[in-house]
Amino acid sequence: MVFLKRQLPLLICFVIGTVTALQYYVPTNFSAEMSEGLSNWYIIVSMFAALLGFVSVGMVHTKKIQRQEPGWAYSTLVILGFLAMVIVGFVSGGKETTPDGRPSSYGWLYNCTLVPLQATMFAILGFYVASAAFRSFRAKSFDAGVLLATAVIVLLGNVPFTNQVWAGWLGIHDVAGVKIEMTDIVSWLIGTPNAAARRGVTFGVALGAIATSLKIIFGIERAYLGGGD
Repeated sequence: MVFLKRQLPLLICFVIGTVTALQYYVPTNFSAEMSEGLSNWYIIVSMFAALLGFVSVGMVHTKKIQRQEPGWAYSTLVILGFLAMVIVGFVSGGKETTPDGRPSSYGWLYNCTLVPLQATMFAILGFYVASAAFRSFRAKSFDAGVLLATAVIVLLGNVPFTNQVWAGWLGIHDVAGVKIEMTDIVSWLIGTPNAAARRGVTFGVALGAIATSLKIIFGIERAYLGGGD
C-alpha cells in the first residue's frame, strides 16, 4: 500500500520527467513521436483535472445552497450559469456561429454575457490596481523616485493631449538634430530598460522553475503526494 501511495508515483514522476527532458536533446523521429504522445497524455490528464475541478466547485456551491450560508444566492447563479453554458454548448456543438454565419445560442451567451461580465470584473480590478500603484509610487527612496518618474512619463506619453503639448505648444520636435516625439520616449522606456528588467525577472523565474522541476523529478519535493514532505 505504501508502494502505491509513495514509491510508485515517485517512480512515474522520475521516468516521465527524465524522458520529457531528454527528448529535447535527441533529434530523432522516435523522440518527436514520444513528445507528441506525452503532449496528448498531458491534454487528457488536464481534461480529467478540469472535470474534477468542475465537480469540486459544484459540490462546494451546492452545499452552500443547501445550508443557505451567507452568499448562497450567488452560488445559485454560479450553478445556473454553469449548467446553462454546458447545455447550450452541447446543443450548439461548441460553435459560436451557425453555418449561415449568424451567432449561435452558445456564441450569443458567451459574447453577450460572459465577455461583458469579464470586462466589468477587470474594470473593478482597475481601481485596486490604481490604489496599489499609488502606494507603490511613493518616492521614499531614489529607486522609488525613478519608478515614479518613469511611470508618469509612460502614462502621460499615451495621452494625445500630452503629445499636443510636447510638439504643438512647446515646439519640441528634435534634440541634437534627432526627431524625438513623446511616443518615441515612451517606446524607448518600454523597449529598452523595461525589457531588460523583464528579461532578468524571466531569467530568474526560469531558473526557479528548473530547480523546482529537478526537485520534483528526483523526489525531493513531495508536496503533490498530499503529505507535504
